[in-house]
Amino acid sequence: MAPVADAVAAADRIWIMGSPGAGKSILARNIAALTGHPVVHLDRVFWDSHWCRLSLAARQEIVHKIVGQPRWIVDGTYLSVAPKLMPAAQLVLVLSESPVVCTWRLLTRPVRTGFDRPADSRDRLRGRIKVVPSVWRFRRMKVARIQAAVAETGCLGYFLDRRGVRLLVTELQRRYASPVMG
Repeated sequence: MAPVADAVAAADRIWIMGSPGAGKSILARNIAALTGHPVVHLDRVFWDSHWCRLSLAARQEIVHKIVGQPRWIVDGTYLSVAPKLMPAAQLVLVLSESPVVCTWRLLTRPVRTGFDRPADSRDRLRGRIKVVPSVWRFRRMKVARIQAAVAETGCLGYFLDRRGVRLLVTELQRRYASPVMG
């Protein structure tokens, strides 16, 4: 896991991708807590308070502002903005989690974390249920497109399973907790 931890430590601009429920936001918050990089959760900026998606033009404007910043961690898998976001990223981490685990996390998140939008509760659960098919299609429909985009831009990319994410966070915690000798 040292090469991935080295890449994270060296990168100023990181994009974390994966299926809904894969753990993107948690990993982004963990890395940010250690590195001090600001986090942008695309789900929070690409949707309004009633969970209506912003237009593509509005999303591209948001991405334009993000890529203009010197340091960031972006969490979210929106391939419609990949042509602008991917070339600006120095590192892409793609989380590869089981669809069963992702579905469970997705459906139980409001219970575990609380309701965070006005449309929460029954309407929010319906929205989450609508996302479940995309969890099950993620590997088949998006992974190859992500790999192609990473290869095309020359960006450094790593695919991490649950164990890889745990090892990465542990290694980063070890590194950032150790005083710098010199």
